[in-house]
Amino acid sequence: MCRRFHWTAVLLVVALATHASEFNHAAYKRTTIAAFLEKHKATECRSHSEPTTVISAIPHKYSIVTKFSRDLRPLSQENSEFLIKYGKAVRSNQQTAQMYKHEFLVQENGKDYWVPIQEQLIAPLGEEVEQGQLFELYVALIGAVNNRCVFIATEFNANPKDA
Repeated sequence: MCRRFHWTAVLLVVALATHASEFNHAAYKRTTIAAFLEKHKATECRSHSEPTTVISAIPHKYSIVTKFSRDLRPLSQENSEFLIKYGKAVRSNQQTAQMYKHEFLVQENGKDYWVPIQEQLIAPLGEEVEQGQLFELYVALIGAVNNRCVFIATEFNANPKDA
């Protein structure tokens, strides 16, 4: 990236301010959404008979390669309420709900996923990635609500070398 942006990385233990160039890309395992959801279906994302909120004790970090859709909407009420609960449960991340006000569409194998995205990533993503372009998205799986995993976008790479 030509410019340096100031990011706030979402961690369960601390909210740590870093520069984009210091983002720990190596901490994120390259996979697909389907693969990491399958991996967590017996833990955070397991089915419950009643509406349940699960806060993950450890953020599970993944990177995915996807096409940029440019579809953006306000954060769903369910995701908004989850992020508020998450912020209350993890005292050092009380600002998380304010960092995420929108979610954008990510599609994989014909399935739609609306992913909460940090407000400070929206403008750079729109400037650096063209509609339909493959890009790398870094996400953290931080829990589940009503039998659905919640993962949030923490960073992106507009031009991954191996995509």
